[in-house]
Amino acid sequence: MATLSPSALPPATTVHAPAKLNLFLHINGRREDGYHELQSLFQAVDLYDGLSFIHTARTGDRREHQAIQMAIDPLSPIRLSTESSEQANTDNLVFRAAELLRQWQITTTGVDPLADKTLHITLTKVIPVGAGLGGGSSDAASTLLTLNQLWRLALPLKTLLPLGLQLGADVPFFLYQSPCLADGVGEELMPLQLASERFLLIHPACHISTPAIFGHQALTRDTPKRKIAPALRDELTASLSPLWNSKVFGNDCESVVRIQYPEVDYIFDWAATESQTCRLTGTGSTVFIPCGPVASPESAELANRLVQRLPSAYVGQVVIGLTAGSHKVGTVLE
Repeated sequence: MATLSPSALPPATTVHAPAKLNLFLHINGRREDGYHELQSLFQAVDLYDGLSFIHTARTGDRREHQAIQMAIDPLSPIRLSTESSEQANTDNLVFRAAELLRQWQITTTGVDPLADKTLHITLTKVIPVGAGLGGGSSDAASTLLTLNQLWRLALPLKTLLPLGLQLGADVPFFLYQSPCLADGVGEELMPLQLASERFLLIHPACHISTPAIFGHQALTRDTPKRKIAPALRDELTASLSPLWNSKVFGNDCESVVRIQYPEVDYIFDWAATESQTCRLTGTGSTVFIPCGPVASPESAELANRLVQRLPSAYVGQVVIGLTAGSHKVGTVLE
């Protein structure tokens, strides 16, 4: 393993961390440890947070900026900057991911990749928080992938995955950088080839707590496990329409969220008046409408028409589903 020499400074690097959609989400049961067994199909989309990484010689310097909030742990050489005071703390998943990888390296090899350096990370949030789009998990995964490369650790995916799981159940998906079928608590992943489709994301002005939804007594927790047959997998490489045309696939969190959040419920009612299928991603609050294959001009026309007709209280955003290999943060060994 060719680790970074103490005197060498890695290049300044900026990466983009994508959002994700749960194309379906089934809750299969609750485990004794309190976690839920689930099955889901994940696909990343081209909505990104930004992350920049700059290493400096450790001279006790602190970068300050009027618009920037900074998370500083006096025991760590990692500094996290963001424009949001709520995001700038040492509980932030970006800070935790960087410190976790650093501590793993120290414990495993005895070498501190920041022995004589300070790492400055700037997080630019674009993905809405509490929207079911996985922004925090994606930021954490992108941090692990980027630092694995900048610190020349060359850790394989099988080593990064358990580190990611320590940070959150969705982080391993983002480490794969491919659409995935998820089982277990979300950590058992099977990469799949999926068609690239256009989606309209609709953001209501509310923040939904994932633990609150998963803890709700009305949540369905007994949906049977579904097998994605080889024939269906082949179909999904050309079109995702089998997911929308079947009542087998849905989001078990949807009914609870619609009861608890009228602003989300309204989107479903509005979509029905437009004769459109819509789905909740994760536990919400974002709802998405599939508009068809990216290559189809009709999908762009439909998305634009729906944006124009969307009630003014809601924010609409058109995105494209990412296929395997279409977005790479860092190169890792399988």
